[in-house]
Parts: sequence; structure tokens; C-alpha cells
Amino acid sequence: MKKRLQKATLTLLACTVLGSPLLLANVPAAYAESNAGTQAAPAVSKEQAIQAARAKVKLSEEQWKVTSAEYRSNDTDKWDNFIGARWQLMFSAVDPNVSDGYMIVIDAKSGKLTGLNQFSKNGPGNSGTLTKEEAKKKAEAFLQEIAPEEFKQTELTALDVNGLGSYNMYNLTYDRKTSDGVYVLGDQITLALSFDGSVASYNIHWTDVDLPLADTGIISVETANKTYGDELNLRLRYTTDTRSATTQASLVYSTSYPYSYSYSLPQTPYLVDAKTGKPLNRSGQESVLSKADVQPILAGGPTKPAPGGTPLSQEEAEAAVQASGLMQPGYRLTDPSYNESGPNSKAWNFFINTGVPNVQGNVSVDALTGELINFYLFGSPSGNPSSGSSLTDDQAREKALALVKKLYPNRLGAIALLSVTNMPNNPKFPDQNNGKGVSFAYLENGIPTESGIQILFDANGNVQNFFGATNPYGSERIVYAKPDGAISKQQATEIYIKNRPLRLSYYFPVLADGTPSTKPMLVWSPVTEWMPTSYVNAHTGEFVDTVRAQTTPPVSPSDVKGHWAEAALTQFADRSLLELQDGKANPDQTISRAEFIRLLTSYRVGLTTTDKPTFEDVPTDSKYFNNVETAVFFGWIAKDKTFRPNDAISRQEAAAVFTRVLHYQELAKHDEIFTLPYVDRGDVAPYAVGSVAILTALGVMQGSDNKFLPNGNITLAEACTAILKLQPNDPTPLYK
Repeated sequence: MKKRLQKATLTLLACTVLGSPLLLANVPAAYAESNAGTQAAPAVSKEQAIQAARAKVKLSEEQWKVTSAEYRSNDTDKWDNFIGARWQLMFSAVDPNVSDGYMIVIDAKSGKLTGLNQFSKNGPGNSGTLTKEEAKKKAEAFLQEIAPEEFKQTELTALDVNGLGSYNMYNLTYDRKTSDGVYVLGDQITLALSFDGSVASYNIHWTDVDLPLADTGIISVETANKTYGDELNLRLRYTTDTRSATTQASLVYSTSYPYSYSYSLPQTPYLVDAKTGKPLNRSGQESVLSKADVQPILAGGPTKPAPGGTPLSQEEAEAAVQASGLMQPGYRLTDPSYNESGPNSKAWNFFINTGVPNVQGNVSVDALTGELINFYLFGSPSGNPSSGSSLTDDQAREKALALVKKLYPNRLGAIALLSVTNMPNNPKFPDQNNGKGVSFAYLENGIPTESGIQILFDANGNVQNFFGATNPYGSERIVYAKPDGAISKQQATEIYIKNRPLRLSYYFPVLADGTPSTKPMLVWSPVTEWMPTSYVNAHTGEFVDTVRAQTTPPVSPSDVKGHWAEAALTQFADRSLLELQDGKANPDQTISRAEFIRLLTSYRVGLTTTDKPTFEDVPTDSKYFNNVETAVFFGWIAKDKTFRPNDAISRQEAAAVFTRVLHYQELAKHDEIFTLPYVDRGDVAPYAVGSVAILTALGVMQGSDNKFLPNGNITLAEACTAILKLQPNDPTPLYK
């Protein structure tokens, strides 16, 4: 192997897409490698890296300045991600009034661009008119310039519409594929394009090695699927659908139980030896499949403590912390604070003064139950591990069980042990190396929920971090679906395999030192997941893909070709914003008030969230809840008792909404200054005269046959066309 180009971390990408360079402070310690100390001199100097970045991304010195240049030389980041030596550069605009910037990664050996992320105070361009086909062409042109040789060896495997926060983008994934049709696991190029056509992010991970031709003796995919299904070992769990504001927790079959760990876990792709049909682990060795059922710690035991009355006093809360046994000698509780976020959510929080330099922490206690919510230490409190010390899985399991039994005696019938995991080594805190992470799940109907407990032990067996929950079942609004009527595990497995099929691939096993082998092996494997959280709905049989941006790719309606609004309708279809019936968009049909707001908010700003409905007839479990509340938040629709979501919306009502979107509502009130050019101007309601005049002048809405038809209901085609014609978001409108 000549070299392996680095892989930009997901943390970096998320930071940039969200448009906040300040989030870099949250990058895990393993990635925050210091420049201090002895490091090998890079083959590419800082000046050469900066020149390469400017040339590749076209950043002139007159417009862009370098705000930071950091050389990172570690070949592996100790979190099982092979990175390699690289320069990480930050560019910001010379003009102080421009908030845009770039984070660029240059390979320190080759000088190649391996990572690019653009950030902006206002986020990526969300109101452009880039179509799916235009996005493909722009991506191809970019890659032919940036990585022409690698691009020749790729296949476009995903073109999705998705994003973080309220900013949607086209996300393209190009997987490496050899001339004889074999994929290379982990080798890919990812690209994100904003709707204004700009490149929001670029990342390449590539193994620079000659790959052999696939030889004979390969088992069939049907044979491999049997092992694959066993490896999946789908299990029931609950999940809240993040695609809607539903209060229902769906019952699903999944491959893992995802939790909000504050540490990274190395993930192993599903691997089947293409020669033997045996399951493989990340080292390329035969793996042993675990099929243990999830059981509560105490079968038939209590599931929750009795409702609390008077909240604990500060002294009682401090006593509860001391009784936990987590406070080591010399630790003191300081800076108490009391918080209430609801009738059943009250907590005491304390700062932990350890008396050890550079080590601090905090702890929280449920003020109603006296239970520990979390215990967190920052730094290296316990010193280097004792000679030969290494906590075993069994020791970690027993310690964790004893602690949970002590801290949650009234919940043991609803808590289940899930797993014990080897924690990745952290070069900043060597005393934490060889630690163990133990996870538990809270149960509902005997099935794991999304809430749980995570305990992190260092190599000496001391609790470094403890993450519990003051309200383990989440919001009291959540209703958990009953297991009755669920499909079988076998049915779910067949659905999963159909949607995530195996591909013949090359895989580079991970060696003992964390680096990849130079000798690839042939395997059957599906598209790899960073965190394997895709699932099958146990009641509907729907496969929900959490890796690709959406459950199904955009579908082109069959009835828009040649329509007068084809261009606008295609824009919405490319972004998966049209709800099709039998493959048709029905562009000339009128739409409801709720559907109009859904189209407007989804295209223009994305969604905001709340748990308090404004309107009686748009409750939190409505599919339109987040859209309507977003429109309320931005002042596009007025608060009232009801919204009438299923009623049609007239053209003049739509005009009034558009006027508020453009911030011209105050100007529109002066109807005496406007003259409408339509013969039916007398039919326009007084409140809408200014809006109709403004939108006509701007070309957003037009009449037909010299008529505006103000009381006519707006159609899908008319709504999509008008939304596209709205001016881009302007933080400083001329009139308000």
C-alpha cells in the first residue's frame, strides 16, 4: 500500500454544515491533537498546503485570509479511524461584513484536497433552483477537476435530499467500484451541494493500492444472505419517528440499540467471507454471533418510583450524591443550582471540585426521586492504570450491575443490560485507555426504548462518566405502540435484506494496532453504515433508511411532463416534497391550507420544533404540526383558535401569506396607494389588495385573461410556481 488518504470526521462535517465554526470546540479530544511536542516534518509545508487549497477552491488572497493552519501527524486517531498526516486550514473572508468561511483539509504527503466544508452565518443556500440533474452535472464537473483519477473508478450510489437543521442539500455518494464490478468498502467520495449550486462539503477516503481481479470460488449471494440474516439478528425496540412531530413511539426491528453516547464507538460492517460463507469481524476473523435476549435486571420487579411530593432540599440532594459512592476521597460539591423544566422534571446540579489540577466535573440529581441523573468528570482523575491493570468485560458488567441496582432500586423491572464495549484509546488521557463502556436500556412492554444508562469505567474500574435520565421514558406525551400485530423477525429480516442487499466487495481487515491491512479480502457486505440504525417498522413493514437521506429516492411524477408548471413541479419533486398518488402529482388540483404551508416551509426554511400546539385542530400528532408551527414562528400565519388545515386556500389568502414571507406586510396595509390591473379587482378583499398588487408587481403571482380570480382556490402548480418566484431570504427587507 502506498498510502491511505485521510477521512474527514463526521464531527467536522456536521460543524461546517451547521455553519458554526465555534462548534469545533466540541470535537472529541482524540481529534484535538496538539501541535506541541515532536512531530515528523510534513512532506507538504504549510505554505504549500495553503497554496494548494487556494488553487483548488479558488480562494484569492484579496478575498480570503487564513485564520488557522494546523498540522496533524497521527496516522490513526486512536478512535479506529485511519486519518493520516494532514493540514487543516481555516479561511475567512477579508471583508468583515461577510461571515462565510471554509475549512479545508490537505493531505500532508501528496498535497491533495481531501476535505472541504463551507460554512456561513446564514447557512447553505436553501432557496436556489438547482434540480437533481443539474446537481449531478455540477458534482461531476467538480470531481473531474478535484479528483479526476479517483472519480473514474466510482459509481454514483446515492443522490438524496437532506440536511442538518433547517438547511437541505443534495447529498451525493460515489462508491469506489473496480472494473470487474467489485466495490471497495470504505473507499468513497461524498459531496453536498446547496440548492444555489455551491459546494457545501466534499470528502474523499481512498486506498491507494492495486486491487486484484475477483477470482473463482465465490459463494452465491443467496448463500451469503443466510449468514447475513443471522448477523443482523434483528431485535424489537422503540423509536420516535424524527420525520414528524408524532407522539407515538413506533415498534421497530433494528440491528442495534442506539443511544446518545458521549464517546465514539468503532463500528463493524456486516461481513460474510465470500469464499467460506462465514461471518467475519473487523479483523477479518470468524466472528461469534451473540443472540442473547434482552431481559430486565429483576423480572417482575418495580418499574418506577412512587411519585415524588416536595422536591429535595439542597442538603438532601448532596446526601444522595454522597450515597452514590461515586465521589472519591477529596471530592467536594460546589456551586449548587436548582432547575425546573416541568412538573415532573426538577433537578439539583452541582459542580465537582476534585482537588486535582485540570480535573473537574458535575453531577445532577432528580429532585423528586433522589435518583442520580448523571455524573461526569473532565480530565484524568485516577492516574495511570496500575501495572498490568485491565478491566475485563465480566468485571465491568458486575460493577455496572451493582451500581445500577444501588442507584435505581425502584426501576429494576424496567432496566436491561445491553452490552459491554471496549472503549477506544484516547491519547490525551492515557489513564482512560483500556476502559469499558456498559450500556443499559429502559424497557416499555418489555422492549428497549431510546432511553438508557451508559457507564464508562477507566482501566482501574473507577466510574469516569455516568449518564442516566431524570425521566427515562422521555416525554410523558409519548404513547408506545403495543406489540400486538407485529410482523415476525423472519419477515423483518427479509425486508431488511431486500432494502440493504449484499454487494461483492474488497475489505481491508483492521490490524491489532488499529491500522488497515494492505491485503484486501473478498467479502459480501451491504452499504456500510457509520452507525447501523436503519430499521423495519414492525407494524407497517416499512424500511426506514437512516444512512441514506431518505427512505426512497425522489420519484418523478408521471403527469408533469409538458405541463405549464413542469419546471417548478420538477424542483419540488427532486426535493421529495410532492405527495404522489399512484405516481401522479395532480398539479391542477387545489390544495389544502395545511398542504400549502407544508410546501412553503419545507422549501423555504425547513422546520422548527415545539411541543405546544397553537391551533386546536393541528395537534402535535398531525403530520403538518411542525410545518404549521414553523409558519407561526416566522409570523407567516396569525395565531387563532383554529387553523382549518383541510380547507382549501384561496389565491388572495396565499398572496397575503407570501407578502408576510417577503416582509412587505406593513407596506401592503396601505391599499390606497395600489391600483390592481385586473378586471375582477372589485372581488379582491380589502385585506388582500396590497398583497395582490405587490406580488403582481414582483411577478410572484399573475392573473389569467386579465383576471386574478382572488376567491379561486390555489392549485398545486400555482403554489409551487409562486414559491419558486419568491425572492431569496433577505435579512434586511426594504419594508416591514
